[in-house]
Amino acid sequence: MVKLNTTYRVIIGVVVAILVMAGLVFAYSKGASSTKNSSAKQENTQSIPSSGSDSENPPVKKSTTGICHGEGTTYYSKTTNFTPYNSIADCLSSGGRLPKK
Repeated sequence: MVKLNTTYRVIIGVVVAILVMAGLVFAYSKGASSTKNSSAKQENTQSIPSSGSDSENPPVKKSTTGICHGEGTTYYSKTTNFTPYNSIADCLSSGGRLPKK
């Protein structure tokens, strides 16, 4: 076995510690995103009371990023992956927010 001096041992130890921490951070962030996805899936399965509008074009669409788009807003027609709501108030009370623009 090659004998390493103390400086190299310290450097190798620090590099190993950094790699281990990076792996833990990656694993944690991967787990956090799967938790978000599972809660989004649960949200999409909620039943919405019928208000006469079809599910293709509900009065309010909450995007996967949590933004509530009402009919006539800039990105309403471009929002394709959404949870439908009957009103802006319902969307906001579910944790959504209004668009900045």
